[in-house]
Amino acid sequence: MCKIKLRIKMRFRKIINKLFKKYMPKRMYILCANDRFNYGDLLFPFILKECFKDTIDEFIICSTTESDMSDRGALPTKDFSCLTTLSNSYRNILVIGGGECVFCNWKDILNYVSADLYNIETSFPTKYPFTIQKDELKNLDVVLYNSVGCHQLNEREELFGNPQNKKILESADYVAVRDTPTSLGMSRMNIMHYKCADSAILISQLFNNYFLDERVSDTVRLIQRRRYIFFQMGLVHIKGRAKEYADILKKINKEKGLLICLCPIGTAIGHDDQQALSEISKYLPSDIYYIVKSPSIWDIMSLISQAELYCGTSLHGAITAMSYKTPLIVHGPKKLQVYIESWYDTVGSEYSFVSMENLEKAILRRLDSRFIIFPDNQIESVKQSFSRMKKTILR
Repeated sequence: MCKIKLRIKMRFRKIINKLFKKYMPKRMYILCANDRFNYGDLLFPFILKECFKDTIDEFIICSTTESDMSDRGALPTKDFSCLTTLSNSYRNILVIGGGECVFCNWKDILNYVSADLYNIETSFPTKYPFTIQKDELKNLDVVLYNSVGCHQLNEREELFGNPQNKKILESADYVAVRDTPTSLGMSRMNIMHYKCADSAILISQLFNNYFLDERVSDTVRLIQRRRYIFFQMGLVHIKGRAKEYADILKKINKEKGLLICLCPIGTAIGHDDQQALSEISKYLPSDIYYIVKSPSIWDIMSLISQAELYCGTSLHGAITAMSYKTPLIVHGPKKLQVYIESWYDTVGSEYSFVSMENLEKAILRRLDSRFIIFPDNQIESVKQSFSRMKKTILR
């Protein structure tokens, strides 16, 4: 009888605590891989802060390590340890900001910050940096996944077949994924989830040209006096073909008279766009290109928004182009291909995702046709997802 009374008392206490928590100030922790310069990851905190400002009392931006890239337009981050001291005076909400982050391991993520961190012994309380089980962190009340990705999830038995991984995702209050392969993997694990576009698709609605004009550098203003294409390339995708890329760009310039704007989007370890573009520039006449060094996120956004065409290997470069209705041609990583295939019906070599061999032909065709991928269905899916997230936070 005493044990039954104790159970009833404990259960009653939990109910009371939950009711109190509901009316406590809401503190949102936005957790992203934004402690290194990678344009896409750096966008998520801005979007989430803007879209949840009517629901949340306080925002804290955090990542694996402490960082401050405010000189590049980014928001400073606290390191992961801030999640280990959550106050019970708040309703603590953790949002996994987005990106290809599900089941990424600690060592690989830290290696993108510094090669010196790769071999360190971590003492973090969670199995993964961006896939968090609710009871791994004390006083954590709500866990939300904001249009995250893991496009190999459906193919990797060690991920979808791992009972502990399933337990982590089952503890989440809301899961949204950004592409079809990730959705298939979640379904295979029997995880309740929604498929919605990457939240960066909203940037054109949040940051118009007036907003950007106040934040861009003089270099960007100089480039935007001319007609140009925005070209970006990750180092891993060059594979000794820098001269071939340069030859394509020279032909584009000769036929269309467009300036070639070489602009890095990711300069962190593993991206190294600046090195790739530097290699390509060695084979270009100095009067047909301009290489942008150390751009801010606003420089990148503005340059893509006003370009005649975006061409690159960056997923968030492509999403930015879609958002601002800039014609695009992309090639490179699988995650980029699966995203476009998830949100655009007519994908093929003659449309948007093309091989190196078809790149020149595709760029010229797109410049002539001015074909645009309209983002309306993507935008609507994110708005619906944010509405569901707010209801989850408030319930």
